[in-house]
Amino acid sequence: MAVGLVSGARESARGVVIPALHDAANDAPIAYTPACGSAAGIAVCLNPAYRRWLPEVTAGLAPVLAEVAQRLASLPTAARHAWLAAHLAALRAGRLTLQDLP
Repeated sequence: MAVGLVSGARESARGVVIPALHDAANDAPIAYTPACGSAAGIAVCLNPAYRRWLPEVTAGLAPVLAEVAQRLASLPTAARHAWLAAHLAALRAGRLTLQDLP
């Protein structure tokens, strides 16, 4: 049985597809409620499979997020908005470091 399952397997952009186990008509992400906590007043959410690491993740992020919040809060409102607007794509993509912040 296992040989038959594996022999039809193929790689796709979303991982390995085993036709005998894959229903293309039902090909949708599995819905879940994230496990969320807070670090420096900012929500931090993980897939519930990683819930047990949430305290470590929030503790590790807290000092970094606090520094980011402080640095942005120290800017005049217009300058903060202009910087955020100019760097929104890089922020969302995670391409900025603390050194890149104003």
